[in-house]
Amino acid sequence: MIIDCTNEYVTVNVADDNILVSIGTATFSQPIDEDHNGALSVKPSAPRDALLALLHHLGVAADHAADLPEPQGIGIEGEVASPTYVFRPVWVASDLEVRATMEVLRIPAATNHPSVRTVPVWTLTIRLDPHHYVVQLRQSDLALAAVWDYARPACYLVYPWPLTNPDEGPRQLVCDPWHPDASPLGWQRTNDTFVYPDTQGNNVRAQLYSPDRQSGSEVLIRPQGTGPDHSTFAFPLDLSQEPTAYGEASVTQLFYHTNMMHDLLYGYGFDEPAGNFQTNNFGRGGLGNDALVAYAQNPDRFNNAYFNTPPDGEPPTMWMFLFNLTTPHRDDTLDRTVVVHEYTHGLTARLTGGPANSFCLLFGESAGLAEGWSDFVAAILQVRDVGNGTNSTGIPYPPIAIGAYVSGKPGGLRLHPFSTDRTVNPVTYSWLNRPEYAEIHAAGEVWASLLYEVFWNLVDRHGFNADWWNHGGHEKGAPSQGNVLALQLVVDGLKLQPCFPTFLTARDAIIHAEDLRTHGTNRCEVWRGFAKRGLGLAANYSQGMYTDDFTVPTGC
Repeated sequence: MIIDCTNEYVTVNVADDNILVSIGTATFSQPIDEDHNGALSVKPSAPRDALLALLHHLGVAADHAADLPEPQGIGIEGEVASPTYVFRPVWVASDLEVRATMEVLRIPAATNHPSVRTVPVWTLTIRLDPHHYVVQLRQSDLALAAVWDYARPACYLVYPWPLTNPDEGPRQLVCDPWHPDASPLGWQRTNDTFVYPDTQGNNVRAQLYSPDRQSGSEVLIRPQGTGPDHSTFAFPLDLSQEPTAYGEASVTQLFYHTNMMHDLLYGYGFDEPAGNFQTNNFGRGGLGNDALVAYAQNPDRFNNAYFNTPPDGEPPTMWMFLFNLTTPHRDDTLDRTVVVHEYTHGLTARLTGGPANSFCLLFGESAGLAEGWSDFVAAILQVRDVGNGTNSTGIPYPPIAIGAYVSGKPGGLRLHPFSTDRTVNPVTYSWLNRPEYAEIHAAGEVWASLLYEVFWNLVDRHGFNADWWNHGGHEKGAPSQGNVLALQLVVDGLKLQPCFPTFLTARDAIIHAEDLRTHGTNRCEVWRGFAKRGLGLAANYSQGMYTDDFTVPTGC
């Protein structure tokens, strides 16, 4: 039997051509605990006794001991390494599971002494929300040898949501910002046994990309967390310097933004069966091993960003570049509108046509629609205190721009900012006939403007909820506030529309989504939003021409 050593590590380095480069180990040659002649030289305690001791240390009443299952409640996992005994259920909770593994713990022989001693232990893991304990008990007498809690906080110094960019407020240290449904293990882990010390986890691997011009290979730099647990990501950022001076802060911000998008969209139906981006899918469906790979400050070009979405089970890639439109240059990882825009490309690609068909938005009108959905989500997440800024008062919400920070322009990167005021944003469906709107981002501006009208019609009727996360969930009926309902209908529509949608079929999918979600009670709000900008009942595309129509169904 091989006895695992719980605090020993082996590092194996493999080159790109799969040739073994090196092996680094921290193996030990000291004999097992000087009080014994071997790990199993004394009769070890039984796993059931170890569990009883664990629960005693956790303060569980001893009079429940009779309720603990006998050996028929114990399973053994593993054939080569030490057996793991699985107890289920345990009386603390009907669905509780405890795992007990025979290992050895390596500890210093004395304070400030280089030698070590090894102690046979039971390693038990138990999750008692919000904690996830790992407890090690000496096998000889079940005394407590070590204990730690995987639920330690992870903290990130970032521009937190709802801030859009550095112009809106200072950075703050935010701890454990994940949503427990979307990221049950947090952002730094893919399983119960290992916590990443850098900017990677189950949903995202964020890093700087630095090509080695001489070798032709790439160098990936992931910031390491600080503190005893490597769980604090707080790095200097001086905006008066060029962005390359604050690369670690940039990667941390990108890691935060993309994880926030993962958790947000999870609640609207972009989950494991729908093809979201996760290494571990927790047995919930879909294909795993496809966490997002996100690169900050790519040096190959300026003034752009892009997102590559392969089918479910293959990792998508996000490339973020610097913008040279200002002095000093600006980093688009600090502009939430750009990050949200890019991440939404992953949402729309995986949902349209199903997660196995991520090519459905690559051509024609569908490519423009993809840009529009990305702009729409980036725009509505900027809406905060609605106040009097609604259509019903006749006072439109202030114009919203995409990329205002990176461009250094209040109007941002689009031809028009987003507004329900037609004097600020005059576009209609037929503007797709104009040469300048043949470009996919300009075509996307038209689609986002249409969706933006639907959004405000729903907010006018149902109000605004600043908490985009806790709104009832996509499996629990219709959200009660207008902004979250609008986003929900858009996500639902993505799942309903055909591969290679047009403006007309994408509109019809959202109308169908409203009927399924709210059973026609918001039908007129949706139709009026589309019709205001020319995508009404009789809107048409024929012989290469887009024709506006501003009519709505009878009863609206």
